[in-house]
Amino acid sequence: SLKVGGTDAAPTLTELTRTPLPTYGGHDLAPVYGDRDRLWITTNSAVYQYEKSTDTFSSTYRFAEDVDLPIVKAVGNHPATKQVLLTRPKAGCATTWCTDTAEFFGRGSMNATRTFTGAQFYKARWFVARYQ
Repeated sequence: SLKVGGTDAAPTLTELTRTPLPTYGGHDLAPVYGDRDRLWITTNSAVYQYEKSTDTFSSTYRFAEDVDLPIVKAVGNHPATKQVLLTRPKAGCATTWCTDTAEFFGRGSMNATRTFTGAQFYKARWFVARYQ
């Protein structure tokens, strides 16, 4: 956690706490919409939700059975539908980290993908006008 200080003209950040990731290779940090106490965290091997108040990582969250995958580069849930969007590298993309496909989980009983042939996505986000 960081504390913002200083002035508008000369802001400062001071580290207050540091929590090591539960597994190697952090990729993404995003809000869990609908729960101000949780953040999405991805590593080389898993997708977690970090609970700020208890300083713990959880693999128990809505749609975890579908979403907890390795090498996820971006993850987030839609604030209204709760549907989860993620991206992972795809073989055949121009780099080892990109994809042309966004994956969606949790809309009713259906999961879906959307592919944009020739695209080179790394991160994908729901467009949300405000943080929470």
